[in-house]
Parts: sequence; structure tokens; C-alpha cells
Amino acid sequence: MSAFRFCCLALSAFLSVLPGLASAAGTAVPDFPELAGELPDALPAPPAGTEWRLVWHDEFDGAEIDLKEKWEIPEFRVRRDGFWAPETLSLTGDGFLKMSVFKDESGRFLSGCLRSRGKYEKAKGFFVARMNSPHETGHWPAFWLYTPEIGNIGNGSVDGAEIDIMEKPWLDGKVNLAVHWDGYSKEHHQVVYSMPALGPSPDGFHTYALWWGDEAYRFYIDGKQVWETAAAGICEVPTYIKLSDEVGQWGGDISKANLPDETLVDYVRVYDLFPAGAETAAE
Repeated sequence: MSAFRFCCLALSAFLSVLPGLASAAGTAVPDFPELAGELPDALPAPPAGTEWRLVWHDEFDGAEIDLKEKWEIPEFRVRRDGFWAPETLSLTGDGFLKMSVFKDESGRFLSGCLRSRGKYEKAKGFFVARMNSPHETGHWPAFWLYTPEIGNIGNGSVDGAEIDIMEKPWLDGKVNLAVHWDGYSKEHHQVVYSMPALGPSPDGFHTYALWWGDEAYRFYIDGKQVWETAAAGICEVPTYIKLSDEVGQWGGDISKANLPDETLVDYVRVYDLFPAGAETAAE
């Protein structure tokens, strides 16, 4: 794994009846001893009397994507101006997920999607991924949260939302952050967004994070808050995590790209708030 790993504090939490959803009551969350001795994520200061605890993560170690416990890959399908294809996703063997974009023998542009649907779905908490940026035009990586309930109309994002923690459709130094609700039709679709600039990065990697709280969505880049919104209310529905790459005109003209291109994801982690000083769960 890369040198950017973190020191996992002793973990204790309680799970709600929803699968994968951490809360203040239920079964103790196991700790993650395999992450001890590494560098910490930059987390925002928690409310008084609480502390952040890691509740889910994938460091992308090993040789194969964990499709049993953590992820699923959509079957081959049309997606925007290209196709989502399972063969575009792999682990590098040294601690990264590689999302590739390339043109196959029939001339189709292929990219991919990894999602935690049915494996891990959660409402609220702190979601963070560390990833680099592509080098070629015509496609863009994304780290986002999704639930089908986004199609519910008339109650803001409270009963369903798409939350884009990071989209990178441009090759310059900015990203797109957004919250979508009320479906995707021209008649009902609603969105708020921000396009902050990225700071310098010696190795091309940045951390992108969301604190999905009771009062607001707060977005962070490299540990610094860059945007806050509660324009649509706050979603109360568990979402699943998506890492994807899209081929489309928003990202430029893919025919001008020197392919293959790739985005590397170092890790995805989810933290939640618990009473400070709670005992560590037994290993």
C-alpha cells in the first residue's frame, strides 16, 4: 500500500438495524487492526462529547476487488457516450484501484463503475476517498453516493439524493461537487453545485470528503472545507458508494484522447460519530 495510510484509533460503535448503517445503538463494530501504524485522515473537529470512529473501508490491497463483502460491478452496458465494462476495473497489486478508459477492438469507448449497492449502504457520516486525476480529455472520474429514492418528487433531498463528492470533467485545476434531488427529468430535476479549485499536489493525489450531518452537507478537499449546503434539506435515506468513470462531452472530445487513460483510487473510508471514550470492540 502507499505511504498514505493512517493510524486507526480503537474502534467501538453500534450498528442500527439497517445493514451497514452505524448508529448509537446495536452491535459493537469490530476494529481494523490491519490499519494500525499508518497516517491519519484529516477529519473535522467532532461535536463536543463525540469522536470519529472508522466504520467501513477499502484500502484496495491484494490482487482482486472484494466482490463478496464490499463491492459489485455493473454488467456490460451502455453508459452515456461509451460503455461500462467490468474489464476496466482492477487492482494494481500495490494498493490502488485502477479505473481504466480505453477503446476496444470494435471502436467502443469503455469505462467502469464500482458500487457498494447491497453490500454497504449508509445515511450520514464522513465519507472520504484519496485518488488522482486523469490525464486525457473526454471522460471524468467520480466519487459519489446514490440511492434510487432520488426519484421521489417534492420533499427536497430528504427522501433521496445523489451526492457528488467529486467529479473531475476538466483537465484544469477544478472539480465539481453537487447534490441532486427530485429525479432526473427536465420537469422536476433540482441541483446545487460548487466548482472549487484544487491546490498543488506533489504526487497528483487529493482527498475528497463529505461530512453528511444532520444540518448540512459539508465538502472537503485535502482536509479543508470548500463548500457547505443545506439547500434541499438533508437526506435521511441510506445511500451506496460509487466510484466510476464516465465517457461524455462534459469531459471533452474523447476522440482526441490518447488512450488508454486511468484514475487510481488509494482508498475509500467511512467514519461516524460516537460518544467519546467508548470502549474498543473485542478483536
